[in-house]
Amino acid sequence: MKKLDEYLKIAEAARFLGVSVNTLRKWADDGRIPMRVNEANRYRLFVVKDLERFLEKQRNQSAESGRRNRCAGKQSILESGVRDLSWTYSTFTAI
Repeated sequence: MKKLDEYLKIAEAARFLGVSVNTLRKWADDGRIPMRVNEANRYRLFVVKDLERFLEKQRNQSAESGRRNRCAGKQSILESGVRDLSWTYSTFTAI
C-alpha cells in the first residue's frame, strides 16, 4: 500500500500538471492518466509518479511532433523554391 503523501487530490494534481480540474477529470475518465478512487469518500486520487510519467510522455510527444513539423516545413519551403526557380527559368528562356 502506498503512503498517503504519494497521492494528490484532483485539485492538487491539476495544479501539479498546470491544467484545470475539469481537464484532468476528463483525461482520467478517458484513461489517459491513471486514477484511484477512495472508496470511503469517492475522492479521485492521483499517484505523483503517474503524473510525472504523464508529463514526461507529453514532453517527448511534443518534442517529436516539433521535429516532424520543422522537417515538413523545410521540405515544403524547398519544394516551393524549386518550383519558383523552374518558373523563372522558363520565363527567361521564352524571352
